[in-house]
Amino acid sequence: PQSPACILCPWATECRARKQGIAADLPRKEPKKAIPTRHGVVFWVQSKKGDVLLHRRPPKGLLGGMLAFPSTEWRTKRWTKNEAQPAAPVKKKWLALPGVVEHTFTHFHLKLEVWVSQVASVPKVAQATWIARGEVTSAGLPNVMQKVARHVLDSATKPSKAAAKRSPTPRDA
Repeated sequence: PQSPACILCPWATECRARKQGIAADLPRKEPKKAIPTRHGVVFWVQSKKGDVLLHRRPPKGLLGGMLAFPSTEWRTKRWTKNEAQPAAPVKKKWLALPGVVEHTFTHFHLKLEVWVSQVASVPKVAQATWIARGEVTSAGLPNVMQKVARHVLDSATKPSKAAAKRSPTPRDA
């Protein structure tokens, strides 16, 4: 297909593509179908002690039965704050981290916003478990949830824009 050898082909005299001068353009590839994008919100709940909330996803469906961070459903349009808050595992004030976590499955792209909150003590949450923050990356999470964990952990180590803009004080030196 990349370089037809029409001179060597036994069908060259009968070939309609060669007669029409389009042999080099064949076979034509079908254009790829656009892969849809879905959106979701992931909730990172951390206790003051440093434990992080995980839950087991439903047994059927994508990532079925795997540990994950609580989240909204994944849908074709972005979530508003009012739409996403009822899906939060605890009723707290949530802070949206800058940026999104992107992941591509075979049949769709996924863009996840990550909201974080801290709780004073570890509340009981149905179908959930708490894991030490340092063990999150080794908890056997699916790739998309590992990306979420890295996003949160990386955000915690980056200085905020306000801190980067302020001038150093004698205590900083």
